[in-house]
Amino acid sequence: MLALLLVIASLVYARWPAATQAATATIAGGCSSAATASADQAVSVSLQLSAAGEPGSSSGATALTLLLGGVFVASLSATLLVLAKLLFNHAPLLPQREYPPASWGLAEAGLVAMAFVLLSIAAGMAGGSTTQALTLQMATHTAVACLALSLAGRRGDRARAMGAANLQTRDVSTGILGYLTTLPLFYAVAVFSLMACIRLGIPMERHPVEGMLLAPGTPAGVLIAAGLLAVVVAPVCEEILFRGFLLPALERQLPRKLAIVVSAMVFASVHGGIHTLAPLLVLGLLLGWLFSRTRSLAAPVAAHALHNALTVVFASLAAS
Repeated sequence: MLALLLVIASLVYARWPAATQAATATIAGGCSSAATASADQAVSVSLQLSAAGEPGSSSGATALTLLLGGVFVASLSATLLVLAKLLFNHAPLLPQREYPPASWGLAEAGLVAMAFVLLSIAAGMAGGSTTQALTLQMATHTAVACLALSLAGRRGDRARAMGAANLQTRDVSTGILGYLTTLPLFYAVAVFSLMACIRLGIPMERHPVEGMLLAPGTPAGVLIAAGLLAVVVAPVCEEILFRGFLLPALERQLPRKLAIVVSAMVFASVHGGIHTLAPLLVLGLLLGWLFSRTRSLAAPVAAHALHNALTVVFASLAAS
């Protein structure tokens, strides 16, 4: 699978080099607001350079190639480890943990999801400096997560139902391993989704602060704040919302597998643009499955954080 993807990527790069750089930059596709800004800006920069006929930095291209190779080696190792466990271990790949049902319902989940969308839109339209925009994004994520915790806290065993009880280190490694194993599929979907949008002439939606984040001379403090938002604040807050709060509410009304699909669709629809919808659906399915099996927020948070970290790094290197 990995070898086939590498061959396809090589052929695509030979035919559409600028588009391939753009696809690489959108591997993460905007899982958080800051990550969306970085990835979409990288797409814009890549296409603009192609139109102007200006080659990118050779050092940036080398670093991007090396990082991409390292990620695929890690992904291959994770895939082989999972296959070995499936072949030589008769136990389930990821045993199902027992958990109490959620005592909140779709009404509360819908209220929190609507608050997340409206506050995100308001934060994007507020304008102001980069620092102010990042502060608003952090405040939005934190406020929505606190709202979800508040609504869940009034009913039943909040910590266990939301996957916040008995967090274990192995859940973190499970999330990382699960993400690396799924990465080839995610990358393939991201590439072909972007190519389809380019072919159909679908415009790439741009985040209001993306230009400021990747502009030359951006202060180090702003970059640190953007990284903190993408790798820490967004994964924790969004997993509380989509996996810890929305998914258990859906499981009260739907079969577990269908609940995972619906939560993944909601997750993908409130992030990024059309070109990121399909790959984010794949990511949402993985995060939902990890939470459903482990019943721990640590697993999806770890996978989400790694995803966003790779997004920021890939986008920065592609833009350079």
